[in-house]
Amino acid sequence: MSPLHLMLHVTDQPRKPVKTTIVRVLHNRVLLISKSKSCSFIDLLFSRHTMDHSVNALKFAEARATEIATLMHEITASESKKKKSFFQKLPNHMRRRGASQNPKRVPRKLRTSNQNLDTKAKPKKKIHKKKPKDLQEEYASRSKPDSTWLENHIWFAKRFKMDILWRYHIPVHSNDKKIGSSHDSVANRAMLQDLSYYCCIELEGEETAFSKGLQSLVDCSTGNIFFSKMYLDGTREGHTVLYHPECHPFKAIGPVSFLWKPASVPNESHHTRHKLWIWCHPSCHDELVDVFVSTFDLKEEERPDISESFSFSCKLNFMKSKQHFCKEKVFSGSAVKMMLLKNTLVRHRLIGPMAQTVLGRVLKAAEVDEVSSENLLYTEDGRPPKRLKLDNDQVNDSKPLWWELYYDFKIRKKLHIKKEELLECLSDSQSGPYVVPKSVVGLTVRDPRTAPSWKKDEKELEEERFELYKDLGESFTPEMADSALWDEDIRNEVTASKLSDKEINDARSNCIIAVDLGRKENRIPILIIHQNGLNGFGYGWDLIAPRGWSAEFLRSFVQKGGRPAGLRDLHFVNMENGLPNFPCSFPDTAAGAAYEENLRLKNLKEYYRRPKSKRPNYSTLGVATPFFMCWKTLICDWINELKNDDTANLFPNVANLGILKSDEVTSISHPEFYVYRSPEIRLLSNLCKRLVRMPRTGFSDEQQNELSEAFRTFVLSLNPKMQFCKSLILVKLRCLNKGRPSIHAGIYLLSEQDMDELKSDPTFCGPTEPNHSNKEKGKKSSKDVERPKIQSLISNSSRKMIGYVSEGGFSSFLGQGCAIGHCTSVGFLLMLKRCLDANLKPFVLIRDQHSFKYRVSTAEIIEFNSWI
Repeated sequence: MSPLHLMLHVTDQPRKPVKTTIVRVLHNRVLLISKSKSCSFIDLLFSRHTMDHSVNALKFAEARATEIATLMHEITASESKKKKSFFQKLPNHMRRRGASQNPKRVPRKLRTSNQNLDTKAKPKKKIHKKKPKDLQEEYASRSKPDSTWLENHIWFAKRFKMDILWRYHIPVHSNDKKIGSSHDSVANRAMLQDLSYYCCIELEGEETAFSKGLQSLVDCSTGNIFFSKMYLDGTREGHTVLYHPECHPFKAIGPVSFLWKPASVPNESHHTRHKLWIWCHPSCHDELVDVFVSTFDLKEEERPDISESFSFSCKLNFMKSKQHFCKEKVFSGSAVKMMLLKNTLVRHRLIGPMAQTVLGRVLKAAEVDEVSSENLLYTEDGRPPKRLKLDNDQVNDSKPLWWELYYDFKIRKKLHIKKEELLECLSDSQSGPYVVPKSVVGLTVRDPRTAPSWKKDEKELEEERFELYKDLGESFTPEMADSALWDEDIRNEVTASKLSDKEINDARSNCIIAVDLGRKENRIPILIIHQNGLNGFGYGWDLIAPRGWSAEFLRSFVQKGGRPAGLRDLHFVNMENGLPNFPCSFPDTAAGAAYEENLRLKNLKEYYRRPKSKRPNYSTLGVATPFFMCWKTLICDWINELKNDDTANLFPNVANLGILKSDEVTSISHPEFYVYRSPEIRLLSNLCKRLVRMPRTGFSDEQQNELSEAFRTFVLSLNPKMQFCKSLILVKLRCLNKGRPSIHAGIYLLSEQDMDELKSDPTFCGPTEPNHSNKEKGKKSSKDVERPKIQSLISNSSRKMIGYVSEGGFSSFLGQGCAIGHCTSVGFLLMLKRCLDANLKPFVLIRDQHSFKYRVSTAEIIEFNSWI
C-alpha cells in the first residue's frame, strides 16, 4: 500500500487512539497529521504497515439497532399516522418545514412516492379577520364612559395631538402646525372647531314653572335673563353664568348658552309648553343636572323601546335602533320635563373672515316639493303618522319621509323659500356686518356629500352691497329661526336613514355631471348661530346638526377652505379677544377647582421627575405656591390688610366693602370667595380704560379730580351685603416692554420706588426680586403630593401680591405678552387709587414662578357683559 494513499480502517483488534488535529485534502489525497510522540509524520507517511480491511458486523449492528428500530417505528406507525405526508413520517429533527407544508417543494426524486399517498399536504390558507360592516359603529364600541370618542375621532387622531379631558378624547393641537397658523386662520381665513363634546340639556314646560326655577339660578339684580324679550322669541342665543339656587354671587356652576324654541307654525300653535336648550361644558354637566333635578323636583323615568314608540322608514332593524336611540335620560316632574341630549347633537364652529363664505359653499338648501302628500292624515295631537317597515327588512317606499310630512303646509314651504334666499345672501362674505349678532337661522339642507362642488363666481354685483343687505337684519324673525331639529323623532330618523358612503359613491359613478338621488337623498335639519367677535376679530358661525353627521360636515368644511384646529387654538382665540376660558379661568366653580388640582398634580410630578440640579428652588425665589393658586389665603391677607390705617384711609368708606368688625377679621381663616360679575363693574372698567389712554404728559388737575370722584362714587355704590372684599376681579394684562406671562405667575403691586423709576424711564422693564434664604432645604420629597397649607402670601416677596395669572402667552394680534388673571378686589382698588394719586396708568408687576424678574404691565377689567 502506497504511503500517499493512507486510509482509516476499522478492525476488531483494539488499537491505540491517534489524536488528530488537522485533516487536509490535497489533490484528492487524505493526509492525517498526528501529534503522537511514537509516530512522526515522516514515519507515518513512508510506513509500509498494512491495516485490516474487515469490520465486526455484529457489534456494528448492535450499536445501531436502536436507531433502526426508531426509524422503522416512525415509518410503520399506526393508522392515524399513515395519513401524514411523506415528510411528516420522518422524525422531527429530519423534517424540513418548507417541503412538508407545500408538496411542490418536495425534491423530484421523492415526489413520486409522495404522490402515491392517499392524502396530500395542502397549503394552509391565511385566515383574514372579517371587517365590520359599519366602521363607525366599530369605533363607537371602543369608546368607554370615561373616555368617549367623538364622531371625528379617527380623523383627528391621525392629524392631531389627542388628550383625554372631561371624559372625552379631545384634539388639542395639530401635529404639523404651530400657534402662528391659528392666528393666520382667524385673521385671514376660517378656523374650524369641533365642539361636539359640549352637552345640551332640554327643558320643556310652562312659562310660569320655568320662571320660578330659573330665576333662582341667575343674578336677580338684572332680572331673569332667560325671559328677556331679546331671547324669548328664539331669534338669538343668550349667554349667562348659573349659580346654585339662592347662592348668588357665591357657588357658581359655570357659563352656559341657551336657546328658546321659536314660535310654532300652524298645527302646533295650540301648545303652550316652551322648550329651552341649555348648552354647558362637560366638566359642569353633572353638577348642573343635579341642580335642575333638585330645583324642579324631577325624577328619572323609564323610556319605552324605540320599536314601540317610533318606527323608521329606513334600513335599520329595531334592535339597532334601540341600541342607538334610547340612550337619552329623561326626568319628569309636575310641570317641567328634562331630557339630556348629551352626545345627541353635533356642533361645529367656524371663526374668521372667510367663515361665512365657507358656510355658504357647503350649505345648499334642499328641495322639499318633489312629492306631494295631500292625502296624509295627522293624529289628534297634530303629529304625523308613524311610518312602518316591512318584516323582511325592506323599505316601504310608499310611506312618506319626514320632510314630506313636515313641509306639507304651504306656510312652511314659503318659509323654506325665504330661508333659501337668506342663505344665498349669507354666502357673500360682505354681508357679515349686516347680520344681527347672535342671530339664529333654521335650515333644511342637502347632504354635503351630494351637494354640487363650489366654483368661483366671477360675476360682479351690479347693485351696491348696501342696497342689497340694508334690510338683512329684518330677515331674522322667529319664523326664520324655526327648524325641524327641535323634534326628537325627526332627529332620530335623519340619523338612522343616512345613506352610506358606498351607496353615494355607486350613484356618483353612474352620473356624469352631479349626483341626483331625488327622493332618496337625505334632507338634514340644522341650526346656524352667529357668533360675534371683538372689534372684528373672532366672529363666525356655529352649526348644530343631528348626531351621525359630524364627519360629513367636517370633511366638507375642510374641502371648502376651513382649517381644523384644536382646544389650544380655541383658547388662543379667546385670549386674543380677552375672553376667559372655562374652566381654567373660573376659580370660583367646582369644575375650575378640579381642573386646577389636576394641573397641580401633573406639574408636581414633572417637577420631581427632573434631577435635583435642574429643579427651580422656589424657596430661594420666594414663591410659596408654584403649582396652584391659593385664593382663600390671599383674600384673607387683604382683608386683614384693611386693619392698617394707611390702607383703610385710601377708601372713602371701608364698610361698603363688606368688611366685618375688627375682632372678627382676625378669626377669618379660609373665607369663601367669588368673581365679581355684577353690572356695576362697568364703572370701574371705564375708569381703567381712561387711565390706560392717559397721554404721556399725564392728566390735568381737573381730569385727575374727575377720575378720583368716579373712584369714590364706585366705592360708595357698593352694597355691603355683597361682601365685595371677598371677591375677585377678572383682568386682562398686557406687558409694557418685555415679558411673556405664564400660568400661575403672580400679580404684584408697584412700590413707590418703582413708580418713581417708571416716571423717569418709560422703558423701565421692572425690578428684580432679591435672593431668599432656603429655609426648606431637604424637607421636600417626591412622595409629598398633598396640597400644602399656606399661612400668608402677601409678605413672601418684596412686593405685595394681589393675584394670579390663569392664562398667559404671546399675543400675535398685539405683538406683546398678554395674560388673563384675577386680582383681589381690595388689592385692585388699592392699585387704582395709588396710580390715580401718582398720575400713572394702571400698572402692575408680573413675575413667573421660576424667575426673579418682575415685568411691568397694564391691567384692564374684563366686563361680564362684553363676553356674553
